[in-house]
Amino acid sequence: MGRPRRNPLKRLAIVAASTGVTLSLVSGIGGPATAFTARAASLAVQPIAAIAESPSSIGIAEGYDFYAMDEAQIDRTLDAMESLGVKSIRLGVFWAAIEPQEGVYDWDKLDLLVAKATERDMGILGTILYTPAWASAEPESSELVNHPDPEKFGDFAGVLAEKYAGRISTYEIWNEPTARIFFDPVDPAAYTELLKAGYQSIKAADPSAIVVAGSVVPGPTYPDGAAMSPVEFLQGMYDAGAHGYFDAISYHPYLYSLPFSNGATQIDQFDYPIEQLGEMRALMVQNGDGNLKVWITEYGQPTNVSYQNSQLTEQQQAAFIEDLLRTWQNVQGAGPVFIYQTRDTQPNSTVPEDNLGLWTYAWDPKLAADVLKNLIAEFNPPTGPVVNPLQAFIEQIVRAVSQALAFIPNLITQVVQAVVGFVGSILGVNRPAAASTTGTTDAPPDLGTAAPHTESARMLGRQVSSDGADGDSITTQATPDDIAETTEPAPPAQTSAPEVEVDLTAGEGEDGEVVDSTDEVDIRQELTTPDPEVPSIADEPAAVNTGAVTGNSDGKKEDPVDRTPSDEAADSGDGTAD
Repeated sequence: MGRPRRNPLKRLAIVAASTGVTLSLVSGIGGPATAFTARAASLAVQPIAAIAESPSSIGIAEGYDFYAMDEAQIDRTLDAMESLGVKSIRLGVFWAAIEPQEGVYDWDKLDLLVAKATERDMGILGTILYTPAWASAEPESSELVNHPDPEKFGDFAGVLAEKYAGRISTYEIWNEPTARIFFDPVDPAAYTELLKAGYQSIKAADPSAIVVAGSVVPGPTYPDGAAMSPVEFLQGMYDAGAHGYFDAISYHPYLYSLPFSNGATQIDQFDYPIEQLGEMRALMVQNGDGNLKVWITEYGQPTNVSYQNSQLTEQQQAAFIEDLLRTWQNVQGAGPVFIYQTRDTQPNSTVPEDNLGLWTYAWDPKLAADVLKNLIAEFNPPTGPVVNPLQAFIEQIVRAVSQALAFIPNLITQVVQAVVGFVGSILGVNRPAAASTTGTTDAPPDLGTAAPHTESARMLGRQVSSDGADGDSITTQATPDDIAETTEPAPPAQTSAPEVEVDLTAGEGEDGEVVDSTDEVDIRQELTTPDPEVPSIADEPAAVNTGAVTGNSDGKKEDPVDRTPSDEAADSGDGTAD
């Protein structure tokens, strides 16, 4: 039985229509005349859960109190952050709580925290810390701050990164290992082995993840090993081969008695946080890491407590935070900043570390909350909506298909007309038409009435062109039915940050006085210094302490005039027990 004869005109029409669909799709993806292309040019596409490596990226850091909250408290805390414009959070990944026995995991609380932050499109920095007893390098010890076995630490970090890939974008290896109350004994070489194991496992599980090292605090090195200066610790890391095993260095430049910027103008021998930052940057440059950023993953200032013979006020907290953030915008190699923390952790407490919140324990906002909100808006003026990459891709396909559907009827009509004319000319049925007053088939189309068959804006009810009929700028929005006519105002002028006269790329640090110590040390101990100038907030002068502080972000602070460490170390903001 012979094959049925196919209609060549039908085949030609099908081929032409298929070609039209293909061309329309290609044009929809890359062509300059498409609605999506015009729209995408004005939108910033940002990966989910990303934290911009910019000094204008300002988040909030939370400690163990956040991990211990119930769901309602978590929601309220995150809503408070969101009300300030905060888009990133630092939270603890408490290894000892998550994997109390080897291979046995309890992810419930971390799952909840990550889900709640992700719902609000917040970028997440997870700080991995605290050693389970079974993972300690010293099997007889159950101390949370003992060194873990690097291989076991790496195994946990890999499981963690694989589980939360795409949701936790950044991992910080440990918290404040320059202090014995967090990493006992203080040892940059041992820390570097931990860093290497964690870095390799995290990158194997999630190559896009950022790994932050250090989490160091300012202050001197103490002979008894209670603490090590951040400069010496970083040098020890490089000596142990840390280069190539981190993407950024983190720093906690706490100083309760002096604004961050003022440390660059002091003439005494005390190592102020901004000075030690300069020395750290010099080390990074010398070791080939000058292109990497320094992240501030904790900074805060207590309120409403008597401290070192002066009252720490809300005005001073707001002034110090504003000084740090404005100064940080002009620091070379500056990365994101995280302010510690959302809310005071205890009611009516006289302990400074219980009063670091931007809100009181009763949820009354402090002055610093408004300051932070205003600075976030100032440093991050709107530049257009941020779209999800998947959403952008789907919208692109929808527009391409819409263009194809509009193109096909016109194409088929033109093909049929061309084929009919061609067949007619072969058969001789077409004759030149006599002059007629009724019109001519050779007349050009009326451009005023012709419908643009590739104009997807007509089908979607939107205007695509960059200039409207009246000359106004017209842009499209993220939903197909919206048309937004915009005349965007110029972004607000930013208030210049304080000029800081400190070399952050090279140079030697000042020789600090070696301090004898025989017990645990608080890294924010204070010395008597001249009265510093404090930035004012809302024309209200800040009450400023007269001492300079060095130290860890947690623990009670004693009068350090003789630079002798205190006998106590309080529970930290990150949940470290005494």
